[in-house]
Amino acid sequence: MGRLLYWTDVAGQDKRVQRSYPLGDLTGLSDAAMEKKRRAAIAELGIYHPAIENVPSPDSFAQRAEKWLTYELPKRRRHHATSRYIVNCLLRAFGKLPCDCVTAEVVNDWIGTARKKNGSKPSKQTLKHFVSHLRLIQPKLKGAEINDPVECAPEKEIYCPTDDEVSDLLSAAKGAFRTLLLMLVMSGMRISECLGLQVEDVDFTNCVIAIRRGAVDGKLGPTKSRNATRFVTVHRSLIDAISAHLKGRTSGFVFRSRRGTPLRHSNLYKRYWKRTRKAAGLAGQATAEQTFGFHSLRHYSVSYCIRNGMQFDDVRLRHGHGSEKIMRRYTHLAPGYDKRVLAHVPNPTIAAAVTSDVTIKRAESAAYSVFSIGCARSSAG
Repeated sequence: MGRLLYWTDVAGQDKRVQRSYPLGDLTGLSDAAMEKKRRAAIAELGIYHPAIENVPSPDSFAQRAEKWLTYELPKRRRHHATSRYIVNCLLRAFGKLPCDCVTAEVVNDWIGTARKKNGSKPSKQTLKHFVSHLRLIQPKLKGAEINDPVECAPEKEIYCPTDDEVSDLLSAAKGAFRTLLLMLVMSGMRISECLGLQVEDVDFTNCVIAIRRGAVDGKLGPTKSRNATRFVTVHRSLIDAISAHLKGRTSGFVFRSRRGTPLRHSNLYKRYWKRTRKAAGLAGQATAEQTFGFHSLRHYSVSYCIRNGMQFDDVRLRHGHGSEKIMRRYTHLAPGYDKRVLAHVPNPTIAAAVTSDVTIKRAESAAYSVFSIGCARSSAG
């Protein structure tokens, strides 16, 4: 005697109840015949219909987000804290909701009141990251229209220091931290790439640094992108500074903790960067709309190379940028760059002033000629 087992909803209960339905004697029936009988019983009970395509997900948004972080997030991005931070912000808004309840209407109602973990308003770029992660976690949002918020925090610009300010920073820095700042300035590496650098990646003979990995929050992982994996030639002075810092050590991370693990960016920023900036007299150099951190030295490196005539392709390959468009965002920060650009841009007001000045000089010259001729005639008479 065969029986069909199925689950059904019961009013007033949170969990489904299992039921059974007798299929009769199945002795001697082929697999196709049994399947036909089973489908007929399902149709008779009305527990399933072929027209039903979208089966509701039993997961909450928090469960779906955790699965996405664990299994679906690309391996290259798993060691970065950005995705985890964004997901944590989304969980505070949608974590308790069923996954299918996170619709475009719900997101549009929320996005105007979205807040970061510290309670501040996110910038427009951060909101784009929120929406892009929502679309990845909840596939039903991929084709949905999500409106841009009316109000959001302005995007902060990376402050690019001048040559004198970089010199003051290096003078105020001491020990291993000075070597780290030298590497950021002279190679243009990201701070994560410096913290993930191992001694084996430094060619002390040919003065070449191989950038193969990065370290974020003390965890080692791949570089930010494929273009970020590269070889960078540096000056001998930087290699000598690294050798002096290593003191004969031939393995492990170049900059490491007492336990031999990669250093954390946040600890370096709080314990050393702020003190060094204050000692150099640059504590209040950046405005409220700017950030002056380790990435500022990368901007300085890019702007310095462009300022001194390095070709765009060489700058892009050296600093590991994916495209020239991204790299061009750095150029406006180079000291004197705007003046050199404006020198090649037409200025009608200057042309008009020059034209009027020439006209005045010509009129004065003509008047002087008439005056000279009149004087000559009067003396002759």
